Amino acid sequence: MKRSPSFQNAIDAARHITDPIAPWTDVLQSAAKLVGADAATILMFGSPNEMLFMEQTGVDSAAEKEYRDCFSACDALAEATFAKPSELWLDSSREKCAPEVRNHPFYADYLPRHRMAQILSFTIRDEGNIRTAMSFQRSTAVPNAIEGVASGDVGAYVRFLTNSLAKRARAITENAEIVESALHSIGEASCLATSAGRLVRCTEHARVLLALCGVLSTDRYHLDLTSTRSGLLLGSAISSHQRSGTAVPVALAAGWGQGVRFDIATAPATFRLAAELVLFIRMKKRSVFEFASSSELAAFFSLTPAEAQVLAAIIAGHAAGDYAGQEGISTITARNQLASAMRKMGCNKQSELVRLGSILR
Repeated sequence: MKRSPSFQNAIDAARHITDPIAPWTDVLQSAAKLVGADAATILMFGSPNEMLFMEQTGVDSAAEKEYRDCFSACDALAEATFAKPSELWLDSSREKCAPEVRNHPFYADYLPRHRMAQILSFTIRDEGNIRTAMSFQRSTAVPNAIEGVASGDVGAYVRFLTNSLAKRARAITENAEIVESALHSIGEASCLATSAGRLVRCTEHARVLLALCGVLSTDRYHLDLTSTRSGLLLGSAISSHQRSGTAVPVALAAGWGQGVRFDIATAPATFRLAAELVLFIRMKKRSVFEFASSSELAAFFSLTPAEAQVLAAIIAGHAAGDYAGQEGISTITARNQLASAMRKMGCNKQSELVRLGSILR
């Protein structure tokens, strides 16, 4: 079957969805021409009222701003998308005829004011709690539009687009698994989350650490950023990262003498389907009862084994005399070894020695 030039252009653009940074503007523009629409939009929702990402082409800035500020939280078509199977096309000119939504502000106010007579929408990625859809806006409604786009060039294009997005999702999973495995091997964990606290991806180890800090919701799929002091601290750190754009650390209590250090940064493009804001949160449990071994101290500070052993004892809270008694050496010998360690490490006080020696904790 001979395909149209607009089909080939749309396919060529969709092939690059698997690139590190997907060219969504090109994808939308070529798809709009193929469908015969005035504008095109890609939307990602965590729920009907939680928009995670939107990119548009052909829509005027006033309409886009109003949607972001207001109607993204009450989009009747998005609500219908979550209520119906993902493989179905939706047509706003049909959906708005239902009695229960006929007077909905989205249909009765937003669409007419911005001269959108018809929106055709199709879910291109369904991850259960997150749906990604592409929609096409027309200033003039076309009768039986769904029948026209569900087959032929548009139908073939949608299948190709859906498969391309699935490939990108698999690549994201592979990238995340590599990082998760590496962090797990050194006793750390990570998760991917939205700024509102929805967990996009989270290992079981990460959930354990989040629960220890009291910042995991009861459904285990969200960060609880409001119920506890720790949640408020974590939420504040996330907000700080959003303002600064730089990585932000925060430590939360996880029981007496224990805590978890969180490092919050924006996930790289290879961890995201589109340009949605996803946070990469790295976690490491810390404890006052964990200390560097004498061999680690000896190697790091160029100490003798004896100097490193007495330093390890001091860092752990023991007095030189107590250490000497345990090791069967004189207190003077232990103090001389400690003094030698202080000289090598450039410390004038024992408190400085302990502080410097704790760098390996």
